[in-house]
Amino acid sequence: MKKSAYLINTARGPIVEEQALIQALQSGRIAGVALDVFENEPLPPDSPLRRMDNVFLAAHNANSSPLAWEKVHWNTIRNLLEGLGIEDPDLSRFQGKI
Repeated sequence: MKKSAYLINTARGPIVEEQALIQALQSGRIAGVALDVFENEPLPPDSPLRRMDNVFLAAHNANSSPLAWEKVHWNTIRNLLEGLGIEDPDLSRFQGKI
């Protein structure tokens, strides 16, 4: 990898060896990393990754907010109605009730 590379792992934690990653970050062999999965879940409080400026950590289910789920549900309903041939239904009376 180039020294300007950023590693992003959102798949499975164990595919990245965290000790090797920490060494690569500390030595400047890579520029940074973004992770939402870790070799050991949850990421230990004393992990050096938590203290590095070139590391972005997120929860694996960061997209699981109530608003995100509501959008998924509304899109599913619209797709179903469109598939049934019901075009542009007025769903506003149901908004916020699912």
